[in-house]
Amino acid sequence: MIQRMTAIALLVLSGPGSAAAATISGQVIDRNTLAPIAGATVTLYAPGAMGIPTSVAQTQADASGHYTVTTSYGGNRLAGVARAANYAARAQDDGTCYQDRACVGVTTFQTIAPADSATFDFRLAPAAHISGRLRDSVGNQAPAAATVTLTTFTQPAGHYTIEVGADGRFVVDGLPAGSYELRAQASGSDADRPDYLTLVWPDTYCDDVQVFCAALSAPFVVNEGQQLGELDFPLRQGSYLRTRLISDGNGQPVAQHTSLVQAQTLQGMASGSTLPDGYARIGPLLPGQVKLELRPAVAAAYPAMAWPDLPCSSNPCDLGAATAFTVPASDGLYTLADVHVLPLRSVRGRVIDAATAQPVAGVSLAAGQADGMPPGTFVASMTAVTDANGEYRLEGFSGSSTLVRTLPNGHGYVDRAWQNIECNGQNLFCAEAGTAYTALSFATDAHPAQIDFALRRAASLQGRVIRAGSGEPQVNFRVIVLPAGNPRMVKSVATDAAGQFRIDSLSPDTYYLFGAPAFTIPRVISGFVYPQLPCWFDQNPAPHCDLSLGMPFTVGYGGAISGIEFVLPGVDPIFAATFE
Repeated sequence: MIQRMTAIALLVLSGPGSAAAATISGQVIDRNTLAPIAGATVTLYAPGAMGIPTSVAQTQADASGHYTVTTSYGGNRLAGVARAANYAARAQDDGTCYQDRACVGVTTFQTIAPADSATFDFRLAPAAHISGRLRDSVGNQAPAAATVTLTTFTQPAGHYTIEVGADGRFVVDGLPAGSYELRAQASGSDADRPDYLTLVWPDTYCDDVQVFCAALSAPFVVNEGQQLGELDFPLRQGSYLRTRLISDGNGQPVAQHTSLVQAQTLQGMASGSTLPDGYARIGPLLPGQVKLELRPAVAAAYPAMAWPDLPCSSNPCDLGAATAFTVPASDGLYTLADVHVLPLRSVRGRVIDAATAQPVAGVSLAAGQADGMPPGTFVASMTAVTDANGEYRLEGFSGSSTLVRTLPNGHGYVDRAWQNIECNGQNLFCAEAGTAYTALSFATDAHPAQIDFALRRAASLQGRVIRAGSGEPQVNFRVIVLPAGNPRMVKSVATDAAGQFRIDSLSPDTYYLFGAPAFTIPRVISGFVYPQLPCWFDQNPAPHCDLSLGMPFTVGYGGAISGIEFVLPGVDPIFAATFE
């Protein structure tokens, strides 16, 4: 058996990666003077995975320009690239290139059998050189986060990002003769107008609205060895527009995606999304007339609008009849008039105390779906908070039908799911997958009112978690409530800096408490059922221990049990210290 395994190992080691070496030799010379180029670097490439050439060997030419290199790359197709200071690189088939891999990507690979040899001769031409500086057209200072893109139209064509220094300067070396284009972009220092217009050297600016960057081309020819130095790139700040979509329901800004097009052609596009201040900013822009479409982030919640007041039903909007806005010739940030919309759906109601019938302020409510993961998890689409009169209004949510419920936020009441489900231990506080909720349908009434809630005072369990012996509080320790009649892991809190915890919004029931160190979603969670019963959970949310051996807590409406003290076993001093 040992002899057989050894033979297999030798067979593997002698596979394609250990093929006999192929030898490539040749000479690198100046194509104009025919003089040898000493120290030129020759790199061999194999086709590589996914069509990306892979470097397999490299060497340098001697004083006579000659070189020899061997490779056991495990294949039989090779290409080569030679480069030297002040020369443009070339492939072995005399193809020009700015970057090796781009060049090899279009060159012809030569088939060379293992243990065979081949000659790759290279004739290099003097390289062109381009340098320049990006600057603010007004202040002349170097802009922040600037980039220059070099586009080569000579085969192999490509786009290359050129590094720009903090002083705005850049250098491009090693260019073969050919046709090129340079574009520059940069960030500004003003947060409201963060970017400059794109500049296509020497003097054409574009914004993809008035002037389309993609259709713009300004190539220039560079000859062998030509030195183009100190090119000037005066970057210009364009204008920015900002606008808001305001709900006439709750009076709040609506999350939106705003786009604009050239007014005359209705082509081209610039866009922006809602920022924290409720505005969408679009730019930088060249002067001219534009038309704007404001489309809500939640498509079914509000109508799309053409600025300033034209509702639209198509996607995209038909902007032919929309009012145009003229971007001024002087650059700046321009605030457009707010665009007002009515919600397509909304829910209104009131929350009261079931015992006193008094309004309850500060209760969070949500519209959403009970279709999250794990099954039964409620996913809120939109939330609202009751005002001083206990009233709330929900809008801006998705879904043609939706569940409305209160959310646990420390308000001191037992949560409910409209219209008649109290979130208690038996339905895992409205997280039980089998709970039959009443969902609102908006097919007949898009704006139902009096979706009211009468809440009963909740119970709470509170205490702290400490370490035995030292009494040290345990921070960020998870404490989980397990209903006696449905013992599953669903409602949990983390201890604070003092090791204290409080579990609120509990309905009348008998509960056990389980504690464990902080966890994310491990396969096994080990801890204790109060007071000191070892217990663990795996992917099954039910505990793997006999809860009857733990201590139960029974509470009623409005009840509170405090002073609960989880005392964890002390740490063995041998394992508490670091091993030497």
